[in-house]
Amino acid sequence: MRLLTAAALAAFVCLCTVIYHNTNLLLLRNAENYTDLISRRLETEFSLMADSSRNVLLTLQADPNVAKLLDAPYSEQYALFQEVSESLMTHSISNPQIYSISLVSDTVHYSNLYTAETLDSFREALTSSQPAFLGVKSSDFRRLTNFPEKDFLIFGAPILLNGREVGATILSMRSVSILSYDEEENEMGSYYVLCRDDEVLYAFNCLPDLADTLRQAAFSAQGSTASVGGYTLNVTPLDKMDCSLISALDQRMAGRNLEGITIPIWACVLLLCAYSLFLFLLLSRNLVSPLNKLFSVIQGVRSTQSRGIAAPVELSGCREIAAMGQEFTNMMDNIQRLNRKIFQTTFELYEAKIQKQQAEISYLRSQVDPHFLYNTLEVVRRMAMERNAPEISELSLDISRIFRYSAKGDSLVPLREELRMMESYLHIQKCRFEDKLEVICHFPEETLSLQVIKMLLQPLVENAIFHGLETKSGLGTLFLGARREGDRLLLSVRDDGVGIPPERLAEIHRELESPLYDTSSHVGLINTHARIQLQYGKEYGLTIDSEPGEGTNITLTLPAQE
Repeated sequence: MRLLTAAALAAFVCLCTVIYHNTNLLLLRNAENYTDLISRRLETEFSLMADSSRNVLLTLQADPNVAKLLDAPYSEQYALFQEVSESLMTHSISNPQIYSISLVSDTVHYSNLYTAETLDSFREALTSSQPAFLGVKSSDFRRLTNFPEKDFLIFGAPILLNGREVGATILSMRSVSILSYDEEENEMGSYYVLCRDDEVLYAFNCLPDLADTLRQAAFSAQGSTASVGGYTLNVTPLDKMDCSLISALDQRMAGRNLEGITIPIWACVLLLCAYSLFLFLLLSRNLVSPLNKLFSVIQGVRSTQSRGIAAPVELSGCREIAAMGQEFTNMMDNIQRLNRKIFQTTFELYEAKIQKQQAEISYLRSQVDPHFLYNTLEVVRRMAMERNAPEISELSLDISRIFRYSAKGDSLVPLREELRMMESYLHIQKCRFEDKLEVICHFPEETLSLQVIKMLLQPLVENAIFHGLETKSGLGTLFLGARREGDRLLLSVRDDGVGIPPERLAEIHRELESPLYDTSSHVGLINTHARIQLQYGKEYGLTIDSEPGEGTNITLTLPAQE
């Protein structure tokens, strides 16, 4: 248990170390994603501003009044300036990003932000006829006037007149939405630099020396993303401005936020270890110990090969464990109960087998040596014929047929053969009762080929004649019939004799429902019922209904087998 506890604590420490390391990686990854998100935002805003300024500059390039103003002598500039100023005002109002539009030529230096020298430097930086990004510049008059803007994005385009460069148009675009940054970016160690290969155009939130170092490292590294000197660098080309945006993530700053949670993490580790130890002891008392006790009981049952337990298993601990002990006790009790039931069922099957054998032995004992009997009956028949007594001859022939049929080895016969035997038997009974017995038979053709147990109807017919019709005064009627219902064959033996008293009928019903058959009495009914169930199963058998003075109806249910 101590080893298990130590292993659990070591696992917790390792787990917390892994969590600490993964948390550090996660913070770094989040910082990188945040830096990349800011870079994409800046790229989008720079692209939109470049497109907007390009459209304005191309419009001013196409304005002939602007070209005329920049090329006009001083005497004509005033009138042209009135027309151009309206156009400049229209562009400034329609595009809120434009802070100021400046004009510069040899004779014109119009700007509210920059001196003539600065405007001339912008003009000189335009090396092609297309609009271009000139960099980031603050106002030359910032100290004299309280400008809300600190730095401006400068875009410019040369103005041509008859193919000759006569000046330039300079746009000073507002930069607050782009060049501003949050303190959160500094806390995460994210730096952004706008630069070209050879110079830094603007350092968003870092000193110029650091910005130049980041520029050199970024352009000397292979690929658009690199890790140099503890910084993760990402270079985003700004093709529309002919420059690049460098984002730099200080990896040490990104993980600095983790230092503040190190102590809480280890405090949580200690608390978790203490809680784990407490939980382990609690589980040991409420779970492990009871399960060990249950295991010992199971081992004892297995070693002794017992099918039961001497006393109920009582397990301490939580409710589920106690319920497990109770369920185990119930299971062992059920096993004992099932064992007793299996033993009882086996005993009953053995008894049934013995009863079947006894019934067969009794049936065989009732037989007379068939050859001797056949010869005797044949002698009687010949003597009757010699003395002109055909009735006696027919009776002898009927008896011979019955005994020959009963002596056949087959246990199952077609219903047709059973009925032939019954004709001989009923002929004998009619000769005995003369006109007192009437027999009605109804056997559909579809039932005659179905298999039945041999000598199945004779005991029932004999029972109906001797117990139902013999004591009746007047004519008695015996009905024999069959019908098929699905996969079952129903045979009926019905008489209109004296019937069976209710108490005697109840006794017969009890004997029919009993699992053990007493074949020593009521052979006609009980033995027939036993033969059917032993042959086909408990779902088949004999049913009997009777009313005193009304008669008796016996129904046999058999499987319809071809």
